[in-house]
Amino acid sequence: MDIIQKLLHRVSLGIPSPPRSRPPHRPLLNTPGQWRAYWEAQGQLWRTEPEIHPKRQAEFARRRAIVPDVAKGIYPFKGVKLSRADIEWLLATKDEVQRESGRLDLRGADLSKANLMDLPLTRMLAGRDDRYSEGADLEFPELRKEGMEEQRSLAAMHGKEANFSRAHLEDAILNEAHLEQAHLNQAHLEGADLRYAYLEGADLSNAYLTGALLTHIHLDSANLNEAHLDNAQLWEAHLDGSDLAGAHLGGANLHKARLKRAILVEAHLEGADLVDAHLEESQISGAYLTEAKLNRARLEGANLAAAHLEQANLTEAHLEKVDFTWAHLQEADLTLTYLQKANFHAAHLEGADLTKAHLEDANLGEAHLEGANLRRAHLDGANLRRAHLEGIDLKEAILADENQIGPCLADVSWGNTNLPVVRWSQVKMLGDEYEARQKRDTTDEKLKDKSARLQECEDAVRANRQLATALQTQGLNEDAARFAYRAQVLQKTVFRLQMVQSGIRLRHRVQALSSWLFSWFLFLLAGYGYKPGRSLLAYLLVIVGFTALYLRLDGHLAWYEAGVVSMTAFHGRGFSPSTFSPGDPLSIASAFEAFVGLIIEVTFIATLTQRFFNK
Repeated sequence: MDIIQKLLHRVSLGIPSPPRSRPPHRPLLNTPGQWRAYWEAQGQLWRTEPEIHPKRQAEFARRRAIVPDVAKGIYPFKGVKLSRADIEWLLATKDEVQRESGRLDLRGADLSKANLMDLPLTRMLAGRDDRYSEGADLEFPELRKEGMEEQRSLAAMHGKEANFSRAHLEDAILNEAHLEQAHLNQAHLEGADLRYAYLEGADLSNAYLTGALLTHIHLDSANLNEAHLDNAQLWEAHLDGSDLAGAHLGGANLHKARLKRAILVEAHLEGADLVDAHLEESQISGAYLTEAKLNRARLEGANLAAAHLEQANLTEAHLEKVDFTWAHLQEADLTLTYLQKANFHAAHLEGADLTKAHLEDANLGEAHLEGANLRRAHLDGANLRRAHLEGIDLKEAILADENQIGPCLADVSWGNTNLPVVRWSQVKMLGDEYEARQKRDTTDEKLKDKSARLQECEDAVRANRQLATALQTQGLNEDAARFAYRAQVLQKTVFRLQMVQSGIRLRHRVQALSSWLFSWFLFLLAGYGYKPGRSLLAYLLVIVGFTALYLRLDGHLAWYEAGVVSMTAFHGRGFSPSTFSPGDPLSIASAFEAFVGLIIEVTFIATLTQRFFNK
């Protein structure tokens, strides 16, 4: 009665009754636009396809009633080819069991090439869910329970070339699923289980995989450009040739992962675990690897130009031929690393620990090594030209190979580096000089042109002189003298090459010739003041030679008398007029000997003065 009275009251007041909501009419023409409007009216915005035929609905209802048997590999939709319309109907008509678990059971189903864009597939069950079963081990996922390989294979979904773009697959079980070349760009896979899944060539660009389980996953040649993989578990994942440019992998576990020839340009790998990972020939330029763990990682031939590796752990890593140009390795741990032929040009290694590192033939030109630890490091054949070595620790460092060829040291900034801790006796020749003496280029075996050889010789002369000065400053006079002498010897070659250069004026060519001849004279006579024994030998040869000449000119002189005459003439004392006349051949010979003696004595004194007093 109350209801009737209220209605009558409304009619008397002219208040219209509220309209009754009517269910939308089912599309009559089955056009895509009509079905979309129909589903939108029902609040199912993710549905785009016409409803499946009633016979197929009945078949799916019967299948959904099948009780799964994991041991026998029995699943409701195992081997059934499903389309987007099928999946939409299954999502819209979940039974009571599925609504309680929140999972759509698609284990063993065939979704190959299906278009499943934007579908809400959260917690979908498409693989064996053994995360909490006996034998499962998430920390060490390679220790999965044996004897279940066939069961896992039967439970795996087949979705090759399927399109899951922008789909919601959070917490989905896709263990060992086959998703080769599938489209998962911008898909939400947070917390999903993709262990042992096959996604070779798949597109996961901009996908969200934060916290996902991806151990042993197969992602070779996949596109993970700018994907979100922070803290993801990628233990022993297969990512050879994959594109991870700009990907977010901060804190990710990539232990023993395979990333050969992968693209990680500007990827974020801060604090990531890459222990024992394989990154040979990968492109990692500009990547962020601050505090990353790269112990024993294999990075031979990789490109890490301008990468950020501050405080990273690279202990015992293989970094042969790696390009570290402009890379940031401040305070990084490079103990026992293999860095043969690596390129550290202009890299920042301030405070880095390179104890026992193998840097044979590495390029450290213009590198910043201030405060670095190079104890017992192997630097033979390394290029340290224009490097900053202020305050480094070189105790027991190995600077020469088996042929006693040392590193290239032209224009090095030594600063306050303690040089006496190095055994400089092991270095017979600097690498600068060794390169300058090679007539062929070591890279292409072509003959060097004259200008290139001249430049290399000038650099080698400068390197020896700079090292000699640094050693002498710290009281290592004997070692300093050795390198200073090598600089003088090599300077002869500089004069010779200057003399034969094309396009120079005759005056400059004559100057180079005179300098070259005079350098040879100083080399033979006194070894530029570093070989005083040669002056004594020259003195004896002149005395003996002129003694023989005097005996030949005057047969009345005894041999000892001729020797006395020669020694007296050599030192310019002259002879008694009663004995010799000015026109006498003996007088002429003695005068010539006096001139030779003067030249030898002046040269000897000048070279010794230059050596000991730098004048």
